[in-house]
Amino acid sequence: MRVRLLGPLEVHDAAGGTARVSAPMLRALLAALALRPGQVVSAAELLGQLWGEELPPSARTTLRNYVMRLRKALPEGWIRTDAGGYRLVLAEQDTDLGEFRTHVRRSRDLTAQDPAAALVLLDRALGLWRGTPLEDIGDCPLRDAEQPALEEMRLAAMEERFDVMTALGRHSEIIDELTAALHHHYLRERLARQLMLALHRSGRTADALVVYRTVRERLIDELGLEPGLELRQLEGAILRDDPQLRFSPKPGPGPGPAFGENRSCG
Repeated sequence: MRVRLLGPLEVHDAAGGTARVSAPMLRALLAALALRPGQVVSAAELLGQLWGEELPPSARTTLRNYVMRLRKALPEGWIRTDAGGYRLVLAEQDTDLGEFRTHVRRSRDLTAQDPAAALVLLDRALGLWRGTPLEDIGDCPLRDAEQPALEEMRLAAMEERFDVMTALGRHSEIIDELTAALHHHYLRERLARQLMLALHRSGRTADALVVYRTVRERLIDELGLEPGLELRQLEGAILRDDPQLRFSPKPGPGPGPAFGENRSCG
């Protein structure tokens, strides 16, 4: 079985068929189990994920009915009752989320030695996304809790990909993608740094400084904060045309990090 969570929820069996799970609350239950594949999720946790703190009087009975209905929708044996909860008989790699995490983890191991191979893995990881995760499970606490975290994982992987492409000297190729990403996440300073550097290296220094001023104004207006140190340092380096900002291929196992680059996720 394979469960796809990175977009509309989908379930595929070993023969390539699709299991139909149409009711939003059944999809929410399936998503709650698939987000922790192979692990027991207690009934208390599931109740909170589906209904929140104020449970309807019949919540426990309704949950048991949902489990029964989900069992009928899925091939036999995929849902087990165990230790006061329920378990989806699934390995992490049987979900697109698990596959995404594996690709990202492997890419980080390769970034310094083989950035081109790391880029291939990041492209594969991001190619697994088909839309907004969990948007078709209905309005429930599970979606409110998990959707932002999943979107953050995707955005962090995008930023890591931009860093690798910059380190490979492919900064001009990512300007449009960076511009679009910063438009949607306009307070995210890492994206701003990446776009400023890509523009400066592409001979568009004036545009890079406009990005800085725009982000600074938004940070002050919306958060009452000045930009962070790395963003301010990058603006100063651009203004004085610091030679360290220029791209120069480096011999050895791979290119070094770009100015102000942060390899950490998030």
